Parts: sequence; C-alpha cells; structure tokens
Amino acid sequence: MMPNMSNPAQFPITKARGGRVGPGYRVGKVFQPEIWRCKDGFVSFALRGGPARIPGLVAMVEYMRENGPPPACLGERDWKSYNHNLLTQAEVDEMKAAFEAFFATKTKTELYRAALERKLMLAPVNDPPAILQSEQLLARDFFVDLEYPHLGTTLRHPGAVAKLRPDGARVRSRAPRIGEHNAEIFGEIGLSAADLQALSGQGIL
Repeated sequence: MMPNMSNPAQFPITKARGGRVGPGYRVGKVFQPEIWRCKDGFVSFALRGGPARIPGLVAMVEYMRENGPPPACLGERDWKSYNHNLLTQAEVDEMKAAFEAFFATKTKTELYRAALERKLMLAPVNDPPAILQSEQLLARDFFVDLEYPHLGTTLRHPGAVAKLRPDGARVRSRAPRIGEHNAEIFGEIGLSAADLQALSGQGIL
C-alpha cells in the first residue's frame, strides 16, 4: 500500500531496490506500520521521529491519556531521545498494539478532527464515497458537474488542485468525443469545412 517514493533517491547510498512491504515501511529489517484500522475504516499515522514528527507523537499519547493511562511503551517513553531508526521489531510491535487498541475505539472523523485540533500527524484513508463527502473539498467547490448530452446525463469531475486566482486553472469542459473539434482544429491550419468534407469522403477523417 505504501509507495516507494524515496527509494530512487536513497539507492545510491543504500543500494536497496525496495519492494512491496504492505501498509507501512521498512527501517532496515524492522517493519513499521503506517496504515491503521479504526472503528469505521483506516487512518494514516507514522511512528517516525525527528523535530517535525515527535511533537505529534507526544500529542497523540496525550490524546490517548484522556481516555485512560496509555501503556508504558508510550506513556513512559523518553520522547526527547526517541529515534524510530533505532527501534527493534519487538518495540515497534509493542507500540503497534497500543495504538491499534486506541484507534479501534475511534471513527475516522473523530481521529481526523482530533488531528486538526491537536496538530497530530494523522489523516483518514478515504475511499471514493468519503472523498465525495469531504467537507474540505465541498467547501472549496472542488467538484465540477459537466453535462454529457450524448449520454443524457451529468457526471461529476475533480476540479483544480489549487485555486491561485479567479481565472486560474479550472475544468472548462468535458473531454471531446472523437472528431468533435475537427472543424476548429483543422481550421487553424487553413482547412475549410468543404476540405474536411472532401477528406472525410476519402476516408481520411
């Protein structure tokens, strides 16, 4: 499930070719999960450390503490010296069991709202129906409905990834059918409607 997004850059140093490892990533021989089951689906949450990640781990443990004392592997850990690159598989498995038990008590929405409020490095793993219902995407009018007269229906499309200005990138029309814009395109190179008709009669268009 996890892409080998950093392997090409790491290869000159590690000589590791990467490969499928499932819902997580490998640190040496240690497998560390990143996709977790919750009450109604899955969320993404990593055990990675470093200045950018450790505050989120600490905040997650504090969130867990509000629902009861977290296991010692989390509640008593010295997060200032935490380095996920040095974890053993046994340590990871212990942390995994603790986080799994907690996530299983929460829905994706509960965990995501907590992530926004508490600055947790967590995100929902959304399926297509959930994406269509995303509050964020709906609020920014991300989806665009386009008419398909030849199908007699309207289809919903993803819109612009970013909105930089009112007249910036946007979905302007549906994809053309085969030959639908021949007149406009060939007209730009000087072919008239009569020319196109003649070429069509010869089986060229």
